Amino acid sequence: MSGHEQRLRDALRNAPSAPDAPGFGARLSDRARRRRGVHRAGATAGLAVLCVAVVAGALALDPRGSTSPSIAGPTSGETQPSVEPSPSENLDCSRPPDAPADGSPVVPTGAVSARLCGGLVDNGGFNMVWPADTLRGELVDRLVDRLNRLEPYVEPDACTLVLSPPFDLVLEYPDGSKVWVQGDTSGTCANLAVQGGKVWAGADTVLRSTLALVEDQRAKPAPTTPIEPAQCPEKWNGVSYTADADAVVPGSPVGVTACRYLLDPPAPGTITQSADGVLATQAPVEDPSAVLRKIAEGSRSDPCGGIAYDLNRTQDVLLVRDAYGDLQVVSTTPCWANELTGAHRYPSQDLASAVAHLLG
Repeated sequence: MSGHEQRLRDALRNAPSAPDAPGFGARLSDRARRRRGVHRAGATAGLAVLCVAVVAGALALDPRGSTSPSIAGPTSGETQPSVEPSPSENLDCSRPPDAPADGSPVVPTGAVSARLCGGLVDNGGFNMVWPADTLRGELVDRLVDRLNRLEPYVEPDACTLVLSPPFDLVLEYPDGSKVWVQGDTSGTCANLAVQGGKVWAGADTVLRSTLALVEDQRAKPAPTTPIEPAQCPEKWNGVSYTADADAVVPGSPVGVTACRYLLDPPAPGTITQSADGVLATQAPVEDPSAVLRKIAEGSRSDPCGGIAYDLNRTQDVLLVRDAYGDLQVVSTTPCWANELTGAHRYPSQDLASAVAHLLG
């Protein structure tokens, strides 16, 4: 593969599209394609290559969807006892040091937990993160078995660059060690690279299998403890949603946070919908049901009529967290639809006013 092809592939590998999967993956295409400022003028078409080039993927994202990077290793200066570490209660996404992965043949057997990590940075819309569930027990055995039935990857003469999402997969073992796997699902060049190991075919299959296992684990009743509202990211471009989170209806147990961002004016020649911004204020929503009703009462019709628009400097959004920790984002910008309740809804002025009042 030429250097040009490699750069193009690296740029496109993180662009959003839907893996052919039920559940989480079935509606991923629509969710990942949502954009800040969906109705762009025709003149912006010439910036399409730029949009792709600045998309970044495979972030280290914590279980609550924050864009704060996970830090590996102990943070205390105290002397630690000389004992084998126990597996983490909730597996984090800190990347382990490079180490040989003695696979069987892909990864070692005996893993006790596993988790999807990473996501998509979308310059024109909210970022996407994978579900943060930590798989355990028999589900991990099934995942490892699936991994160890993969075939070696053979690089083709040419790649079809289907726009598909990347993912990372981390496995943890009884001694606390980890194996890190990076998946590229882009067309005929899709592959699964094991840190310290080899490269294998079948990344899309692994992603589908992992998401299906998450659904199997969630077949048990959801937690009934009070849901802690999410913290708003410090940066506007850090606002994220969980891939294909379940629809929420009025009365659902959720935690809701209102966030206000002040956007910087765009630099000359940039896409205005991608303007940087910082968090100005945030507030927990004391009565989520009232807000959910206002969201569900939104309009089905696009109030902008398909014309181009620029985002206002002040942006108010709601972060809705469900019992599984999945996040959804609802903007109060009139032209920016959401699918929180399972239907395409444009926010009403009533919702925008209520959120603005809450944020003062």
